[in-house]
Amino acid sequence: MYWFELSPETVEWGLGFWGMNRPAMNALRARMVEKPREVQQALRLSRIPSPELQILGERYQRMRAPAGVPLELAMLYPCKDLYIKRVNVPFRACYQPELADMVRQDFLRLKPMYHLLRSVADEAMAQLDG
Repeated sequence: MYWFELSPETVEWGLGFWGMNRPAMNALRARMVEKPREVQQALRLSRIPSPELQILGERYQRMRAPAGVPLELAMLYPCKDLYIKRVNVPFRACYQPELADMVRQDFLRLKPMYHLLRSVADEAMAQLDG
């Protein structure tokens, strides 16, 4: 779920589900409904969204969050995939020794979100396994 990409055009990193992982996203949506404070706390402890770490993801156009889901989660509820990405990283950063520290700091900062996403991914896998 953590990722780092370095290519001739870009350097980027983050955390999340991508590629329409429906079982994991369904488990995350259920968590938003059943335990909204847990999801809010992971967001708050990770200090996201922020100018440098943004929450991204393609959304279902017609899906709406159920009544009672907090607004900050209602915006995430219809996501097909969800990921947090470091934005506006200058490409020259990949030639700087500080890059490793930036990535490490971001990954540590995102640890609460990692634990949340890992737990919903595990729940989704358990449901698939029967």
